[in-house]
Amino acid sequence: MNNKYIDKFARWSRSRFGTTLVSIKETSTSFEKWKDAKTLFLMAADQGMPKQFSERAYWIRFLNHEIPFLHGMEKHARLNNLPVVYIDVQRERRGWYTLELSVLTTTPLELENGKLTELYARKLESVILKKPENWLWSHNRFKLSR
Repeated sequence: MNNKYIDKFARWSRSRFGTTLVSIKETSTSFEKWKDAKTLFLMAADQGMPKQFSERAYWIRFLNHEIPFLHGMEKHARLNNLPVVYIDVQRERRGWYTLELSVLTTTPLELENGKLTELYARKLESVILKKPENWLWSHNRFKLSR
């Protein structure tokens, strides 16, 4: 986060129960560091991305737009042969949330390159179409083009 005070608070609140937050620059090191421990890796994703990353991204048809998806989740799942589970968090009412877990794959090495990111995109698209009111539409997530 750009604001150092909000960043400090967010890191404190998210790590007080043992969670370790790492930046995107530390992802590979983190997978290596905890590869022999029983660990749950959670990766947050966003449709928006800096233009310099779009050249390395997978371009996928998503909500009638061709947009870039970063492939870090797929890269690390394949490198470490880890199963991938999509976590859908839905707000039911103030302070009440439901989580739905969907296994995208238990065998990432058996999928062709880009397929896992495609599975993620299809799942995200279905979640958005099911409850579009929970999606923040004010941001232009489709601003990049090839």
